[in-house]
Amino acid sequence: MQPDLILIPFGKNATAGTIEPIPDTAGPGDGPQKATWNYGFPQVTMTPLGAGGIPPQGQDINGVLNAISEHTVFNGHGGQYKWSTAYVTASGGYSIGDVIQADDGLNSYVSLVNTNTANFNTTPASIGVSWELYAGRKTQTQATETVKGIAEIATTAEVTAGADDSRIVTPLKLQQRLSAVVVSATETASGIAEIATQAEVAAGVDDARIVTPKKLMATQATTALSGLSRFGTPAEQVAGILATVASNPAGVLALITAMFPKRSFAAKDFIRIPDVTDGFIFQWGPISSAASAAKSETLQVSCPVAHLAVVLTGLQVTGATQAYATLNSKALGSFTWTGFAAPSGTAPSITASVGQVQGFYFSVGF
Repeated sequence: MQPDLILIPFGKNATAGTIEPIPDTAGPGDGPQKATWNYGFPQVTMTPLGAGGIPPQGQDINGVLNAISEHTVFNGHGGQYKWSTAYVTASGGYSIGDVIQADDGLNSYVSLVNTNTANFNTTPASIGVSWELYAGRKTQTQATETVKGIAEIATTAEVTAGADDSRIVTPLKLQQRLSAVVVSATETASGIAEIATQAEVAAGVDDARIVTPKKLMATQATTALSGLSRFGTPAEQVAGILATVASNPAGVLALITAMFPKRSFAAKDFIRIPDVTDGFIFQWGPISSAASAAKSETLQVSCPVAHLAVVLTGLQVTGATQAYATLNSKALGSFTWTGFAAPSGTAPSITASVGQVQGFYFSVGF
């Protein structure tokens, strides 16, 4: 049960001379029975008079009761203590849990540390560090990016506008705002999208996920898989070893040049296609018959594996005389043939003189 409030400090209107303020320690002019805050009433006031004791002074008793009851009355009407330099100097600072009122009387702060000597009235930065708002007009401490405090909850319209930097956004309004603006990205609308996996990039059927540069470069084209490939150098395309590079006009030209290295030819000449050991060898040249005998012709290049065929063509020599060239045999590096002449109206007969039959040969081998 709440006791009756003490409305007046004890001895508030005491007659002069009947009340004395109590000092911390006795002064030079004070009697031995003087009461102090440090020692209370001295021993002499508790000694029997017959043994030399001295009664306590009524003024001191009034002074003690007056000082104590002043705090009782102050607390009774709701008073709160303010930050005191004298208290901090005497005690070393406020302790954890001490509640002190601001000088303007509008807010109270609780100490967060022991031996707290920071004055939040003159050092606002100590609020949130060594002092914390306890009671009062809390709107005085507005929350910022660096100071703890309070803030108003933003309305849906304020969240949508996105211009207010001092109000708080609730999870509900944040979700509502995100749902309104965060949509899936398409070819015509900005939005969000999931990053594709390497398997999804390789499959090439997903049109909703994002391909990163790393995964794009990792998708290499093969004979069985679509993907990226670089152009091979001319030397690589001619070599024909790599299966992971693509051809380009420069490489194709280099390949053709390598396959057909000769660019001009004589009446008797050859070409190897491709120009490698087992490439096809095409040879050609003029022929001239021997006198009444077969003639052997040596090829310019001997066929390493097989001499496949020789095609002979005879040329008309004079007038109506027909010329024929007949293959007799062929070897890897040569062939033999016989020339025949047929004057008009007669059967062909072997040439009787050197060069009576002229012609050409075309040879194929490898």
